Amino acid sequence: MKLLAILFLCSRLLTSFAQEDQPQEVDCNDEDVFKAVDTALKKYNNASNSGNQFVLYRIKEVINTGDHDIFYSVKYEMKEGDCPVQSGKTWQDCDYKEAEQAATGECMAAIGKTWNMEFSVATQTCHITPAEGPVVTSQYDCYGCLHTIRTVPPDFDPVLRHAIQHFNNHTNHSHLFDLKEVERAQRQVVSGWNYEVTYLIQQTNCSKENFKFLTQDCKALRSGVVAGSKYFIDFTARETTCSKESNKELTESCEINKLGEILRCTADVYVVPWENKIDSTVKCQSLGKKQLRPCVYKGRPREAGAQPTSESVAS
Repeated sequence: MKLLAILFLCSRLLTSFAQEDQPQEVDCNDEDVFKAVDTALKKYNNASNSGNQFVLYRIKEVINTGDHDIFYSVKYEMKEGDCPVQSGKTWQDCDYKEAEQAATGECMAAIGKTWNMEFSVATQTCHITPAEGPVVTSQYDCYGCLHTIRTVPPDFDPVLRHAIQHFNNHTNHSHLFDLKEVERAQRQVVSGWNYEVTYLIQQTNCSKENFKFLTQDCKALRSGVVAGSKYFIDFTARETTCSKESNKELTESCEINKLGEILRCTADVYVVPWENKIDSTVKCQSLGKKQLRPCVYKGRPREAGAQPTSESVAS
């Protein structure tokens, strides 16, 4: 059985932990980095029902988030191997397929470390380029994560009704509002269900003076007010070279600090156009600081009878 010897190119990268102000050096042979990517790659291979396994080619980017929810955010490249997915082998047992016949892929994965010190893939998105043909995207989402609802199911109606009722009970509008349309919806499995919804509501002909609740007699007014829009936004923010002491606002002269802090943020934004009103709530969590150099792993097939070797080279 052929084995794969891993050649390590590049000795160190810089990253930071949440509890430290300065980046800490992490060796490219760091065992946790390799185990995290190994878990993600095995997750991808195990999810395939046909074809060959993919073999790790190199790790391009590693961010240590320093928190318990997501330990590593990694970007890695892989190449198609010569072992079928149902062969019972792991990717380390496979050789690379001939280059002109091999598919390649790039994956972004968020990998957590559990209480028993094992790694678990939270999310992973892979873009696969076949030897011939267009790029194919594969996505893995964990149980307990938010999932987009493309078609709103019937059991979603009570959730919307409750939200609209809450709006009608806690605003000073003279008329009741009803649902206009759902723009975006996500659902999360916990002990029950968690929902994140972006939707539009519109003024009806029912005044609060005459109607305490929405009824079948309440119809949307064509000229009625649409009660604004609510947005749920996920984004990543990077530290710039502009200090708050010398800059009151972000300008084009503020460049990204390549070694600066990275934040993962979520924002709830409520926009009421006719009142020129925007309310927002933003929560951010530090992802640490990006490394100076990419950590590169390369694999090469070992000749029959040869002893396994590993090599670390500073790039």
